[in-house]
Amino acid sequence: MDRFAKTGSIAGRDIYDIHWFLMNGFSYESAVIKERQKLSLEKFFSKLIDFIEKEIKQKYIDEDLNFLLPLDEFKRVRKILKAETLRLLKDELIRIK
Repeated sequence: MDRFAKTGSIAGRDIYDIHWFLMNGFSYESAVIKERQKLSLEKFFSKLIDFIEKEIKQKYIDEDLNFLLPLDEFKRVRKILKAETLRLLKDELIRIK
């Protein structure tokens, strides 16, 4: 969301990073999110979910990750990345409520 707000551009790598972060169980600093976004965690995750649903298109994922991932990994993730990332974010939203 920050990149989009600052430059108007979106990178497929951003959603890949969110997915990787959540799948590997890394923690985040809620105080940093609150300070930088000026939102509660619940509102931040809701806003992030809405942003991904509306703004992240398959085109961005395909164009960006095609060059960053080995071909087998790219083929495996490209079709599930958005849906699985949204599921993980929605699970996190439920957990923090």
